[in-house]
Amino acid sequence: MNNGNTTPTFSASDPQHTPLINQQSNNNIMTILATFAQMITAASLTVTQPNALNNAPSDIIPSRSSNTTLSTPSNTTPSNTTPSNTMIASIAPANQLANLFIDECKTLFLRIRKPTPELILALARNCANHLGVTLNASDAKNKGRGWFSTWRTRLYDECLEISFDFIDRYGCTASKLPNEIQLRKFISKDDVINVFEPQLRKVKRDELVTNYDSWSLLKDYIADVVLLMIKHYTIINITHTQYEAATVTTNDQTAWRRLILTKLHDLDRKTIDVEVVCEGGTTFAKEIDIKAFMNW
Repeated sequence: MNNGNTTPTFSASDPQHTPLINQQSNNNIMTILATFAQMITAASLTVTQPNALNNAPSDIIPSRSSNTTLSTPSNTTPSNTTPSNTMIASIAPANQLANLFIDECKTLFLRIRKPTPELILALARNCANHLGVTLNASDAKNKGRGWFSTWRTRLYDECLEISFDFIDRYGCTASKLPNEIQLRKFISKDDVINVFEPQLRKVKRDELVTNYDSWSLLKDYIADVVLLMIKHYTIINITHTQYEAATVTTNDQTAWRRLILTKLHDLDRKTIDVEVVCEGGTTFAKEIDIKAFMNW
């Protein structure tokens, strides 16, 4: 008997109440499943998702159009380690300019080894205008001059090795020196490739090598540099062994070379008409008027 103070119970054997029992059981099951699903979702958001982002490569950045929103708790200060979209947009053009500028400088190096700062800056501006980005003129000049200086030193070192090889092979003395014709026969295609190797990797090399006039200009330039060095080091009586001696300092070597630097730089005129195109297809170094920036 129900006195109003107890909760009615239903027997599974009572046909009248069977549908209600089944409905109640189903509701309980659905509630449990829903709760379990919420627990799984919460665990995924708090554990799996951050780990996936932390383990992802740094250059994989969620798109602004992504449907997934990553919220920051109200009591947490957002981290500044992830670049913003504005930062990414500014970094990309800067990298593009740096890559294009250095490649064009290497292309220009095949035409001239010691350009004026104004010539370097003009090339940098052409690159920046092509990409539609802002140029830091002072930075461009400093970087360009540094690159050319490094490449020029390497080129002269490689040519000096060829010079000492010729001196040793043919027993050159102050009274027995080669002439221009002999040196141009001595310099090989491999010599040109080795001397200009860092620059040739950034230009359309096949086009340059098959361009007889341009390739001949580079080959003759190397021959002239080597001939100048052979005469110089023979006359001042510095042999290969003496040059590489442990007691010889970099300052000593620089001092010996300084005596012919002006003549070495003058040889740049011989290659200003070399036809060469940057590997990427841009032609700023090819088209720039070198004479307009040089005191020739």
